[in-house]
Amino acid sequence: MNLVVQKNTALDVKTLLKNTLSIVSNHSGSISILDMLQNMREYDDSTYTHSLNVALICNILAGWLKLPKEDVELATACGLFHDIGKMLIPYSIIAKPGRLSEEEFATVKKHPALGYELLQSQDVDVHVKNAALMHHERSDGSGYPAKLKGNQIDPYARMVAIADVYDAMTAARCYRGPLCPFCVIEMFETEGFQKYDVSILLPFLENVVNSCLQNRCLLNDGRKVTIIYINKEKLSRPVVQYGEEYINLADQPDLKIEKLL
Repeated sequence: MNLVVQKNTALDVKTLLKNTLSIVSNHSGSISILDMLQNMREYDDSTYTHSLNVALICNILAGWLKLPKEDVELATACGLFHDIGKMLIPYSIIAKPGRLSEEEFATVKKHPALGYELLQSQDVDVHVKNAALMHHERSDGSGYPAKLKGNQIDPYARMVAIADVYDAMTAARCYRGPLCPFCVIEMFETEGFQKYDVSILLPFLENVVNSCLQNRCLLNDGRKVTIIYINKEKLSRPVVQYGEEYINLADQPDLKIEKLL
């Protein structure tokens, strides 16, 4: 990617995609890949790692959507290159240890257009280019850079948007620790159905939650419990077991899952 930016070297999509897909093929299933992504947090959270994570999440999500193999690979490539424009943003801003100023954030918001321009000279699928340009667009028109709505947004960009937000929010930041997946799911339930493609978001959330069944987790009151049943009407609030007691978090607004163990 550095060579593409600095020397206009041809983008070798096949090699990069092959390397990414080899990680998927070396794992028995999507759950182990999600576990791997969580473990990667302790070592690196660079733009490349984030892009690789988003590529893997897109790969899993496309599989959950039962897309053909070639479309799964295309979704993976869209995730891998979605943030390439950030490499044209000053590193002092990208690596700033803290919240960005309004001016700095305005600079960062240029990365979709910069990524699209960079990919225009590359022999890559138009969906990969569109994913770079549109992954911050939102279905209700609240996104950027063009405030596109609904079907104006490339379908692969809609997929990348969900994977991008999920990975970013479950990653550690210098000003906060990584958010629990259930906190992120609750955020999606609160505002996501207006901002994201529901036909993609619902299968994603349901499968993420189902992958947590039988997981041990920590409640915000300090109790360690086991997730035993998913509430489809409130995915962020499953039924958990504490000893012989069963707790339906959908009926307990003051309780929530704070951390997966």
